[in-house]
Order: sequence, then structure tokens, then C-alpha cells
Amino acid sequence: HTGGLRGSPAQGSVLSLGSSPVPYWIVFSVENKSWNDNWVISLGQHMDGRIGTLKQVFLYEHFTRTRYLDNVTPQKNSFLRKVNEIDPYAPVSIARGKRAMFVMYVEPSPGGMVTLAPQLMKVDTFDRAMHGPFNKTALTGFFFLMMTGIFLGAYIFEKYYSCLLLAAYYVVQAGLLYYQNNTLSVDFPFSAQVSGILIALTGIIGLFATKPLLCVGMLQRAQGRNVTTFIIALFMISVIGSFVIPAQTFMRPLVVYGAVLISYVLLLLLSLAQGYRGQIGAYRVSLAWALGIAGLGVSMVAASGIVPAVGFMVAAYWYALIPQGILLASAVADIILFEEKESLARFSEESEEKERLDQFRQSKESTEIIRLRKLIEHEREVMNELREREV
Repeated sequence: HTGGLRGSPAQGSVLSLGSSPVPYWIVFSVENKSWNDNWVISLGQHMDGRIGTLKQVFLYEHFTRTRYLDNVTPQKNSFLRKVNEIDPYAPVSIARGKRAMFVMYVEPSPGGMVTLAPQLMKVDTFDRAMHGPFNKTALTGFFFLMMTGIFLGAYIFEKYYSCLLLAAYYVVQAGLLYYQNNTLSVDFPFSAQVSGILIALTGIIGLFATKPLLCVGMLQRAQGRNVTTFIIALFMISVIGSFVIPAQTFMRPLVVYGAVLISYVLLLLLSLAQGYRGQIGAYRVSLAWALGIAGLGVSMVAASGIVPAVGFMVAAYWYALIPQGILLASAVADIILFEEKESLARFSEESEEKERLDQFRQSKESTEIIRLRKLIEHEREVMNELREREV
């Protein structure tokens, strides 16, 4: 509910909890009219719209006083391990024909935007959604691994430095997806800063992958150095801001993700400039970074609660990475093919030049042989004349 229990129920399938460590109470009731007693309360997978981590979470059923999630209550038994990590789901039991009221207390981890996408699901439905091979998170992770393999293969066979960096780019994205999807409540320092730092790192990797890919350093060294310096400065601002800016304000995620957004804009402008100069594949690289800008921007707006949060909008960043990877791979393929074609053309020119030199050399040698033969013939005639005179 918003505005207390007497307020109006929250709208939409995704709950935006903001970025401040302010506790929330989430209350919902369920009446079981089915023949199934066993259910699962899921707080959502990352691709469904759940992002961020919770410092504390407590879920119980009001009528039976059953606790399902709890890292708030201290352990009275010193031999029991304190629960630091909690899964984003809990099996629950609701008797047939009965009504249950679930009460959840959550406190977001300070410094990062947090959303939840709660769902009540049958156990078999949950298993298919969570562990099935065709769920959205698994397919997205598989795509990232596939892109990593493609770029690594291009680096191994073509020795193209940018491909190694693009492979690292998708490794970082896969790690970020795994962390966001499988982490709900963790108890280690700076857990809320991990996501922002990893996203900022993608901007740095994207810079050092784009520059050699589009031959920026060869054509405009001064401009390339300026862009590099600026993006590294933005990365430092993003990392330092995630630790220095107070977590109680919205300024922290705004500075962290805003700096990354500006980095992507600079990469877009850099790619457009190279495309205007005629660089092969530059316009597709610029479109790839434009997709990253659009995806990250939509996710930031949806997660912050500026517009009603929808699962697809919160996960827009991840959906944008799929066409972005296809565009980057096609641009790299075209650049490699173009360079191979140029290399073959140079080799053909060198072969023709060598052939012309060989022909010239052979012609010169033939001319020299004819001249020597004529000289020998002339000397022979002179010797014969001398012999005749002596006789």
C-alpha cells in the first residue's frame, strides 16, 4: 500500500522502493480457491523487473504466524549461523479454501535503486520459470556467453585487439546479470555499489574497444586522447560518487548511472564522427551505443518511479544489449572482411609489382646475353681476320 494501510493499493506489477534506506511494509491477502496447497512467493527475477538488494527482509503469514523469510530477527542460538544471504523466493503453504494474509518488511540497501516484482506461483510454474532452459534470464545469459565466444574466436583467429575487449564487455554484463538476478539480501561491505561499478566498467571497456575498432587513434590522436580522458574521469566520478555521496539522497544513483550514460553518449558521438569520415562499420557501432543509451535511460526512469514501473521497462537495459551485440558483431565482421580484402588487394599489387620486376630483370638479362653474344662474335671475327693477315 502507499500512504499507509488506509491508503490506496500500489498499482502495477513492479514496486519501486527508491534508493534511500527507508523501510517499507508490503501487505497482500490471498484466498485459495484451487486444489493446490503448495505455492511459491517470488519477489521476481531480474528480467521481470527486480533490481537492487535489500538490507533487511522479513516475510510472514499473519493468521498462522509462519515466518518464511527473515534476516531481521537475531539468532538466539549462538550455534546457528546468522542468515546473511536470502533467496528471492520462498515456498509457502495455503490450505484449500482458506485465506492468507502475508506481511513483508523490507529495507533497501542504501545507495542503489531497488524494485520488486512479487508473484504468487504454483511450484511447477515457478520451477519452469526459474530453472527452465527457455526463461528470459537464461536466454539472455546464453546470448552474452555466445557473444563472448564469437568475439574471443575473432580475436584468436584474426588477432584483433578490439574483439578481446568486446568479449570482456560481455563477460562483465553476464556477471552483472548473474549478480542482480541471484542476489536479494547480502551482508558484505559495499554490496549496493557493485552494480554501479560494473556498469561504469562497461563504459571504460567500450571506450578502449571502440577506439582501435574505428581507428580513432590513427586519425585523430588529440581528439581520441580527449575523449579517453573524459570517459576515464566520468568512470572515476561514478565510482567515487557511489561511496562519497550520502545514500539517503537520490543524487547517488543519479551521479553513478548518469556518468555512465554520458560515457555512452560520448561513444555514440565518437562513432558518428568516424562514420562521417567514411570508417567502415562506424554507423552500426554508433547505433549499438544508441541502444545502450536508450536501454539504460528507460531502466533508470522506470526504476526511479518517475513513471509507473513495468517489468519490461525496468529490464530495458538488458533487452537493448541483445540487438547491440548483433550490431557490434556485424560491424566487426565487416571491418575484418574489409581489412582482409584490402590485404588481398595489397598482396595482389605486390605480386604484380614483383612479377613486373621479374619480367624487367629477365628482359635486362636477355638483352645483356644478346649483347655479350654479339661482342663474342665480333671478337671472333677480328681474330679470324688477324690470322688471315698473318698467313
